[in-house]
Amino acid sequence: MVSFFKASKSSVSNSLNYLLQNKIIDYKTFPSDRKRYFFITDSFFRVYFLKVLENVAELKEYAYRTVSMRTPEYPFASEKILKWIENANRFQETLESTMESIQNEKSGTGF
Repeated sequence: MVSFFKASKSSVSNSLNYLLQNKIIDYKTFPSDRKRYFFITDSFFRVYFLKVLENVAELKEYAYRTVSMRTPEYPFASEKILKWIENANRFQETLESTMESIQNEKSGTGF
């Protein structure tokens, strides 16, 4: 990994520890081999999409602030921003619903 990412051993080690602690990755070893073989866990997508939702919420907040500070001189620009916020809301709702469905399937409460 050090040579592949062209990073220091310390940096790779810290990154792996972070990913392991957050259950984004896990590893497997084999009796005759000292190497650790890393793989992405099921929670990777949950963690990733939660971060996406955080980022979308933050961008929406900035967009609301931008619209609230704009002068009425160019309403077309404000309309475009509000349309983006509307689409971002739809995206959030869809992603949250999908994540909830996946969680229900995993816990056996779906369908």
